[in-house]
Amino acid sequence: MALTTNRPSGLQVTPRCEPRHGNSCVGDRGAKDGTEIVTMRGVPAIVKMQRNLARKHGLLFYDLFWGMGGPNTMLRFAHQRPRLANTDYTHLTHEGGKVVGIMMAKLFLQEQASWRLKKKPQ
Repeated sequence: MALTTNRPSGLQVTPRCEPRHGNSCVGDRGAKDGTEIVTMRGVPAIVKMQRNLARKHGLLFYDLFWGMGGPNTMLRFAHQRPRLANTDYTHLTHEGGKVVGIMMAKLFLQEQASWRLKKKPQ
């Protein structure tokens, strides 16, 4: 598979992405900053580190942080109805897990179909 970059979906496929290789993703996590709940300061750095490690080691990486909506997503998820995140601003609810899981599954299936089209002999 070819490396894809700047994908709005957040999916980055590294050259050696195969079933025997692992994968990694991290989403948003809220923390108190003064009187407000915002994305924990270290989350973007963790995402960047995981992306770089995945690229270096040929692993599949899904940027769940941006795939879910970026900064302060957990705050929005926790206060919408139905709730998609708990008010600990760290964990998805069952419903939130279903929403994110379906989103990821659709993306992976789209990428697989795209990859198969590119792989077909011409």
